[in-house]
Amino acid sequence: MDWSKVYSYCERGADPSFWAEPLNAISNGAFIIAGLIAGWQLARAPRSDRSALEWLVAILIITIAMGGYVMNIARRASLESTLNVAALSTAAILAVIIVWERLASPARANALFERVMIMLVIGIGIGSFMFHTYATVWSIPFDTVPISLFMLSYLGYALRRFAGAPWMIVIAALISFFFAVKYAQGIPCSNELLPMTRGAGKRCFNGTLGYTPAFIALVLVGAVLLLQRHPAAKYLFAGAALFLISMTFRTIDLEVCRWIMRGGRGVGTHFLWHTFNGLLLYVLLLAAIRHGDGRRIPARALHS
Repeated sequence: MDWSKVYSYCERGADPSFWAEPLNAISNGAFIIAGLIAGWQLARAPRSDRSALEWLVAILIITIAMGGYVMNIARRASLESTLNVAALSTAAILAVIIVWERLASPARANALFERVMIMLVIGIGIGSFMFHTYATVWSIPFDTVPISLFMLSYLGYALRRFAGAPWMIVIAALISFFFAVKYAQGIPCSNELLPMTRGAGKRCFNGTLGYTPAFIALVLVGAVLLLQRHPAAKYLFAGAALFLISMTFRTIDLEVCRWIMRGGRGVGTHFLWHTFNGLLLYVLLLAAIRHGDGRRIPARALHS
């Protein structure tokens, strides 16, 4: 394991200690709370009886995701390997879901996919907490892999469950999204509008530019659903608004570091990125629980 420290945020500064980022660490509870509440609401939703096979498939998906963590740590947590592991894991999840749709009723398949996404949201909270406490190179994939998996999984879910898109369109969209994220994360800029961020040598817009494909996807899929008069459209638009706010807080973290203080140390705004994203993911999960019933999928899409 690479124990080299990562100093990326205002709150940590140059402090290598475990609790150097208390607000950034504790604010990850927003993801765990969002996942637990969504899980409670899913349990109360009318679903078909869940079979033992369904739970075995869920365990398989968790195993794939954990395998991705181990692979990424072994490869020293490079950005490219994080994306590649996320893509491979998502492909495996999609393969399982496609097979599951052939073997189970739409309601059961839908319940499985929702539980997977709820587990990913909880995993985001746990992984991000690890990164903001240990702050080492080996902890990076625990932060980045669940996020990448959720983005890819929810995009596929929204296109399939909400929009009723055929699998070929879903897979093409996921491939396009994957490369869009890789491209966006590599875009260079001078950070002229962010002098403190530029002085710290950080990536374009403090690394937030890499999340713009996810924001664009929320808006575009929301627009498609609006044209279809699907009730989930308003959830995706609300999620896009929340995401825009959270991205803003992530971007200005270092810029406001000297102004937002606690105990004589800068706090920054990264903890608000966690807080608003926790709310965002809850809204997206709520859309899936309330309006992701597989019975809404057109018959032609199920057999494509």
